[in-house]
Amino acid sequence: MSEHNRPIRILVSALGGEGGAVLTDWIVNAARIKGLPVQSTSVPGVAQRTGATTYYIELLPSPDNGQNGSEPIMALNPAVGDVDLMVASDISEAGRAIHAGYVSPDRTTVIASTNRIYSITEKVKMDDGRFSSEELIDAIRDRSYKAYLFDYRLAAEGINASLNALLLGLVARSKQLPIEVEHFEGAIRKQDLAVDANLRGFGEGLTEIEKTSVKQPHVARPASGATGSVEQRVANEFPAKLTTDILEAVRRLTDFQDDRYAQLYLDRLSKVLAIDSADQGFRLTVAATRYLAARMSFEDIIRVAQLKIKPERYHRILDEAQVEDGQLVRVTEYFKPSLKEISAIVPVGLGRWLLGMRKEKSGEAKSGLKVRTTTITGFLQLWFLASLRRWRRSFLGYKEVQAAIEEWLNMIDQAKEQPELAFEIVQCAQLYKGYGDTYERSQRNFTIIQNEIIKPALKDKIDPVVAVDAIANARVAALTDATGGELKKTLAAIDQKLKVA
Repeated sequence: MSEHNRPIRILVSALGGEGGAVLTDWIVNAARIKGLPVQSTSVPGVAQRTGATTYYIELLPSPDNGQNGSEPIMALNPAVGDVDLMVASDISEAGRAIHAGYVSPDRTTVIASTNRIYSITEKVKMDDGRFSSEELIDAIRDRSYKAYLFDYRLAAEGINASLNALLLGLVARSKQLPIEVEHFEGAIRKQDLAVDANLRGFGEGLTEIEKTSVKQPHVARPASGATGSVEQRVANEFPAKLTTDILEAVRRLTDFQDDRYAQLYLDRLSKVLAIDSADQGFRLTVAATRYLAARMSFEDIIRVAQLKIKPERYHRILDEAQVEDGQLVRVTEYFKPSLKEISAIVPVGLGRWLLGMRKEKSGEAKSGLKVRTTTITGFLQLWFLASLRRWRRSFLGYKEVQAAIEEWLNMIDQAKEQPELAFEIVQCAQLYKGYGDTYERSQRNFTIIQNEIIKPALKDKIDPVVAVDAIANARVAALTDATGGELKKTLAAIDQKLKVA
């Protein structure tokens, strides 16, 4: 078959539940309405909303296309470097298509929404395992013939339409297929499912094609909540490159506790900046900006209750459950607090007494608590827990966390003459994760590394160069294995190395 008569090859990729099959059906039906020979196949993912499904379409650019009435033979699967149009509902799926070799710079047009649903591989890592969205976008632009990239999901939500309908509009406007707008509209009407909403999304897609200048996905964040004086302080005291992250931390900590607590964060961060160096890109402060905010917004029962009763969370539940008007919704929250967690939200004396009891009893709630927050009594239970934040400063958990943070900051300050050592001490803060048992394990790992390596290094008992390497290895080991087994092996190897030295 000549190049002029060859099929047009389309690859569609979407997560389960995102409407990839419907989008494929629309394209196939539009081609049939036009009278074009077309074929589609699919490779399903592993689960709803966790496994990616790919759909492959081949269509001929004219009804007969030189076949002389014979049935055309089309491929069942895409071939490497032989795809004309790649459509993805998630930027990660476009990245996977590039990695597999389907996208080529001499022929493939890519249409992809820059929103992200993080993969299982990214989520299971104990440290920050996210891939860079900006690097994905740059790779797509470099490896494709033409790329239309924007947060199309956000655009679809703004007009109360589905993402796949908007993507269909983008396909039509891209002019990559010999199919007119009316044929795509006919395919939507033929399906007879949410026709008005899908036509609205399709129409929006016809205009969204112009938005191609985005270099990174839009992340909708709440307003910082910072007052003018706080914003001015951040602008005056910190490098401009950190302003956005610091203001986000201020918003988070103000929501967690209050304005005074956010000011404490800035005071602490200023001390790190004072020993940092512009020559190294303020890397100590860059790392401390995130880790200090995360440690200060620790997830005690008060914080968990606060997050669970936020109005935006309830609205998100309604959206994800696709609740229709007139339907009743019941939300049940599950709690299983340990005695350690309970002791953290009571005054110091009572908390220590409860911890003493913990040595005699398991301290675990056997069946846990089920709180139905769509009832008045259930909501008030969590509201009461959340309201305890005004007294949090007098509670045992708060005081223990603040003492640990101050000790960490003091160790960073003690290492100020050894920038590499100071940086590794900052990095160790990423060990702290979650709440409950997870938090206790992470705290235990941090304490072990602190006592076995960091403190001896600060007392000149371990050479700083050796200590930097040892801390990095121990930190990676702790993040690799939640049980602590890898950390134990690594520390044993480090100890053996120090003895030999």
